[in-house]
Amino acid sequence: MKKYPGAPYAAKQVFRILPEASTRTGALTSNQTDVLYGVPSQDISTFTSNSKYKYDQVLNSGTAYSLYFNTTKAPFNDIRVRKAVQEGFDLNEVVKSVYYGTGTTAKEWITPASIFFDKSFKSNVKYNKSAAGKLLDSAGWTRRDSQGYRTNDSGKRLTINVYSDAPYIRDSREVLFQAISAELKKNLGVDFQFKALDVGSVSTKWKENQNDAFDNSMGSADVSGSLDLLLVPWDPPRIFLSNDTKVTDLAAKAKTAASKDARKEYYTQLQDYVINEKAYVLPLYVPRDNWASKTSVHGIQISKTAGHLFNTATVWKDK
Repeated sequence: MKKYPGAPYAAKQVFRILPEASTRTGALTSNQTDVLYGVPSQDISTFTSNSKYKYDQVLNSGTAYSLYFNTTKAPFNDIRVRKAVQEGFDLNEVVKSVYYGTGTTAKEWITPASIFFDKSFKSNVKYNKSAAGKLLDSAGWTRRDSQGYRTNDSGKRLTINVYSDAPYIRDSREVLFQAISAELKKNLGVDFQFKALDVGSVSTKWKENQNDAFDNSMGSADVSGSLDLLLVPWDPPRIFLSNDTKVTDLAAKAKTAASKDARKEYYTQLQDYVINEKAYVLPLYVPRDNWASKTSVHGIQISKTAGHLFNTATVWKDK
């Protein structure tokens, strides 16, 4: 990075909100802007392969983008179904495809940007089509309807409905779930439905307990901040981890332990419990902040602790 020369040459900074991904990319490549924040995955190579631009990214700290299964009702009140979904598709290949080889598959519930990330953690979430199918068979989903979806003896289809708040969908998450849906249908005969609705409609779905899983990532410099928000009662309820006292007990110990190493050990135990033992959570990918700029722009700062773009106060550009 070039040394900060003092007062910036620019007289002002102008921020433009451009919701459409292609519009943001085009704004930079057509010299309408100097910096692009939130580079679409499909356009990253546009900037990494061109010496006119700089590209960088930082993984967010906190919890990974994950599915939290609704364990209060069928089908996810059955651990066999939860584990089958965990194992029923190749998450690495899905993330690679959706994010054009630039995404980071979540190996843990806690992201790699956190100081409590445990490289030695062994997740049981591994693609095993045969094992997943046997789990569903043992859970009673042994028959198929005319469209190839699994049903039980009474003819009820194995359907998973995930209703998500449309204003908060980012990072091609709808495309991610389209890919997951296709894989679960092909591999297991599961009818996985992801639908983006307005916030009010999603809230109603939760009030009526019609949602089968909650999709969420929660950023925080200290992962305890993320868990504080995830484990408190929601109104209406969306996440049910706190129904299990072992989850809340481990989270409390991890938050208050006297040393970093002790906290990390409790977080590892917590992850092992909610991912491996109980299959309450399916981590999907690690969210990131990314940006591209002209090579004439310098001084963009990031917070590696929080995993976010920190500020633009020190940004300057060549004359």
